[in-house]
Amino acid sequence: MEDVNIDENAPTPTPTTQVTEEEPVGLEDDADKIIKLLTRGIRERDIVSIFGIPGLEKTTLAKKIFKDSSIVSHFDVRAWVTISQSYDVRELLRIIYKQVTGNRIMLTTRLKHVAMEVKNCTNPYSPRFLTREASWKLLQEKAFQKETCPPELQDVGVQIAEYCKGLPLTVVLIGGILAKRKECLRVV
Repeated sequence: MEDVNIDENAPTPTPTTQVTEEEPVGLEDDADKIIKLLTRGIRERDIVSIFGIPGLEKTTLAKKIFKDSSIVSHFDVRAWVTISQSYDVRELLRIIYKQVTGNRIMLTTRLKHVAMEVKNCTNPYSPRFLTREASWKLLQEKAFQKETCPPELQDVGVQIAEYCKGLPLTVVLIGGILAKRKECLRVV
């Protein structure tokens, strides 16, 4: 197995709250579906696009799939390419085709028309928003880490989770802020 990390020196935005790489919550079904699309038996080259609005954790989902043991064992060569927002789609794909000898490409984008333009055999995939329950679970994990949520905060916690509208990144960021506030209160 050869891993190729291609970085086009593209600047990537840095979040104001640090998000650690952990097991993504609520993306398991999406990951399973995309892994099946990537490992199915068709012989021709295919592009599996993951598209959706910012905060749906498209890149987190793609990283989870990229590192999955079934993907690692299925493909002889894997490459992770990061690109900036200003690029030529056709030129980029031409470069990737030349550098990667495999027959599957997974692409994440915010733009549905980009996903549709590069579509080959597989329809573009849009991850689902988190359910109310998954949002609350993720918020608890981020805000309280290994502790349980105090009963007196449960109602307001559920309301905060609902306010995040199912966007995993929003839940993670708010959970991180709440965790820092909790640490500050302990110090005082």
